[in-house]
Amino acid sequence: MIEEGIGLAVFATKLIKDTAEGVGGPTQMLTYRMANSEWKEYEEAYIDSIEAKYKTEEVVELLRKYWGRKNPSWLSPARLAV
Repeated sequence: MIEEGIGLAVFATKLIKDTAEGVGGPTQMLTYRMANSEWKEYEEAYIDSIEAKYKTEEVVELLRKYWGRKNPSWLSPARLAV
């Protein structure tokens, strides 16, 4: 379950790094397990592998199309088909 959360956090961080000004650098992730009272740091290669799975442009396009369908006055039908 924690691994799914880490994947989502890396994905969301990548979107911000790719689309916002002044945000960048390597992503670092830590989790704390209360049962063991220990921190776990995720390796850079693991984080990079998650970032490589998803292209920001594809996500932006999916969101644009979704928003356009829900708000027709915002997007013309010709642009929805693209």
